[in-house]
Amino acid sequence: MKHFMVLLILLSASVQADVYKSVNEDGEIIFSDQPTPNAERIKLPELPTYKALPVPGFSSSPNTAAPVASPYDSVKIIAPENDATIRDNQGIVRVEVALEPPLMIKQGHKIQFYLNGEPHGTPIGTTSISFSNLDRGSYTLSTSVVDASGTVLMTSEPVVFHLHRESTLNPNSPLHKPKPMPLPKS
Repeated sequence: MKHFMVLLILLSASVQADVYKSVNEDGEIIFSDQPTPNAERIKLPELPTYKALPVPGFSSSPNTAAPVASPYDSVKIIAPENDATIRDNQGIVRVEVALEPPLMIKQGHKIQFYLNGEPHGTPIGTTSISFSNLDRGSYTLSTSVVDASGTVLMTSEPVVFHLHRESTLNPNSPLHKPKPMPLPKS
């Protein structure tokens, strides 16, 4: 146990220890971290190091990234309006985006739509879309203009809309059709 403790202390004492080279009486070359008579101190080269390459799409400090210059002056969702209530029993919502200048389709620019912060489908080359069969509830809608490589050029302010769908449980609903009563047998 004593020897183990001494070895542990020696190993942890110095990471950058000096190295000495000597030749014994049999002609063997000996390397050691302890100087001996007629030993020559060896200068070791610097340890090789490297800097890790950045991971694409990840930045440890997002505020230091250079913003992408956008060829667009503005992008805005014009339909539905913010805080709009939409009543549609099929859950259809039509979305219109105003973009200045117009979408540069020839340069590969497209629009990515987001519902509640999640991408809705893939980017498309038009400024309008219809969502169908959405459940009733409130949604946050936003868009981004992306280039051919998927880099976001500009993002709209989010818009909140509320979708109402009539319930078939409502007895006054035109969707609710009462069952015919059977005729009495005579």
